[in-house]
Amino acid sequence: MTPGKPAAIIQWNCRGLRPNDEEIKCFVADWSPLVMCLQETFLRDTDNLSFKGNYLNARAKARRIIKSSKRESWKQYISKLNSNTPVKKAWDMVRKSSGKQISSSVLHVSKPDGSKCTETAYVANLLADEFESNSSSNHYSQAFQKFLYTAEKQKVNFTSDNSEDYNSLFNITELRIALERSNDTATGPDEVHYQFLKHLPDNSLLVLLDIFNGIWKNGCLTGSHHHSHR
Repeated sequence: MTPGKPAAIIQWNCRGLRPNDEEIKCFVADWSPLVMCLQETFLRDTDNLSFKGNYLNARAKARRIIKSSKRESWKQYISKLNSNTPVKKAWDMVRKSSGKQISSSVLHVSKPDGSKCTETAYVANLLADEFESNSSSNHYSQAFQKFLYTAEKQKVNFTSDNSEDYNSLFNITELRIALERSNDTATGPDEVHYQFLKHLPDNSLLVLLDIFNGIWKNGCLTGSHHHSHR
């Protein structure tokens, strides 16, 4: 290794950075092979402090570059936000900058003849057929299929006085636990974020609890809550 030149660390956490950050690209490409050699030789039970010092200095420099690039990337993104920016797009960027994976839709599936298809309806039908096949009763033994056929013919009594534990009203402890476990997702049609609900005072939480219990008892939801939202 040439004295005076920095070596790059091997493990990086660059998710969320701009892909066109040439400084980081060049830094990794030029020095990663040398660092691998350095770690395998000079940093294992060695008294050669000069090599170890160069390695630690290079690692510190790499961390500074990554931190600075993240900061600049975030500033540039924030400057582009306005009232027309979709909420989902903003939260996707927050997740990416935190190193979290963003789920993506199915791009294509293979047809029986080996060709690729991206048509949404075809992909949906193919997946539905696959799920139906996997959950088919044909996978069961003949004895179990006969038992299942008989059991499914028996009438089930659905009458209840709703006194079961799972039909009881929600309490404030359950509400607090649910809010604590909720993720920071984009808001729905009501534009109310979970972070707002998590910081409500006790009296407001009790009002919210009454609303949820009212919905639970009456079984009535607003029209917009009959559908999922992204």
